[in-house]
Amino acid sequence: MGKQINMDGSMENVAGNDKVLKANTTRINKKGKVTKNTVTPLIETPDKDIEFQIKKQEFIDSINEYNRKTDEVSEEVANIKLIGNSLLIKLYKHNPFTESGLHQPIMTQEETAGGKVRTVESPLQYLPYGTIVNMSGEYSKGFAERFKVGDKFTLRNGLALQQLMFFLDIPKLMTSGSGILANFEGIFKINENKIENGFKNK
Repeated sequence: MGKQINMDGSMENVAGNDKVLKANTTRINKKGKVTKNTVTPLIETPDKDIEFQIKKQEFIDSINEYNRKTDEVSEEVANIKLIGNSLLIKLYKHNPFTESGLHQPIMTQEETAGGKVRTVESPLQYLPYGTIVNMSGEYSKGFAERFKVGDKFTLRNGLALQQLMFFLDIPKLMTSGSGILANFEGIFKINENKIENGFKNK
């Protein structure tokens, strides 16, 4: 059994031609009798492990490249005219891999069909800070004096990012057939009161 990295950064087990290593474990049953059971943990072959490491590094590199470009504002984004105190922001992506190689994605909660709540991996792996990329609306005097396009910020806690997603090309989204996340460029539309006071330099 090996590991596979999906395009969204999630990981799952995949079948493969892995080498099996047998090992004995000792157990004590309810009567105090010692028994031995043979287990067969799966160990990845060197080739599959190398392939996994290459894909993981490519995925991490793509996140780092995206985060380096959060300051870049395209002409298309700059020319958008917003109404009220709305502004467009671009959030940094979360790297789910720790320095030690552990996979720790951002988790969220969802309600199941039975009404129970379970913890799952969030489909939006974005951090609560980023860059302002459009301020063409009308803002309070204090906000307008403090913030400008290109500034870094932190978001207030508890925001539902799924409800704030902003798409530059709606017709393309509707006809592409590749899904919402595949066409999402990391841009969110928020009101000025969603910005936390102060900056987060990243």
